[in-house]
Amino acid sequence: MPHYNGRWYRYTEPERREYGERQREELSRDWHALWISRAGLKDRFWTDKAIADFLGPPQKAGPISAWTRNEVLATEKTTEFRNWMEKRRAWLDTRCRLQDIAYASYGLLAIGWDISAPEKPVRFQELVWNEKNQDLVDYSHKWINSPFTGAEFNGWEPDEVACAICEWFISQSQESNILVNKP
Repeated sequence: MPHYNGRWYRYTEPERREYGERQREELSRDWHALWISRAGLKDRFWTDKAIADFLGPPQKAGPISAWTRNEVLATEKTTEFRNWMEKRRAWLDTRCRLQDIAYASYGLLAIGWDISAPEKPVRFQELVWNEKNQDLVDYSHKWINSPFTGAEFNGWEPDEVACAICEWFISQSQESNILVNKP
């Protein structure tokens, strides 16, 4: 709507800002449909070494160096890359760094819970004492399946699930100690 502010303007300032934001979003969407940047590869769990090993040098895609989406998708379909990615995901999982798994710790345990797959068991690993930090901060890097599935904790927060699994673990370890110490 035209208005006068020292001179005539066709659009108001909020209209101009909204139009600019819309244009930037459209350009970004178009760019991301064709290209994947280094940050985009890192979001897909790539490492710098994997980028150097599996992909060639990046191309100029405007002000950013990037790889074509087709090149990246073709590389991700190779068996060599799939084997590497399987090892990478296992490494990230043992260190509680996968984005699609809810991790929490309580007491002596850390849990890994795939909220999107309720039929899978809730996994746990014992925390290990770190002498340098004087705390239970290190992971044992050995996941163990609990007898509980994610469906049993529908609507629970990961910290609540960690508490329940820890209580179960302590009761199990006390029962096994009682059985071992019986005369």
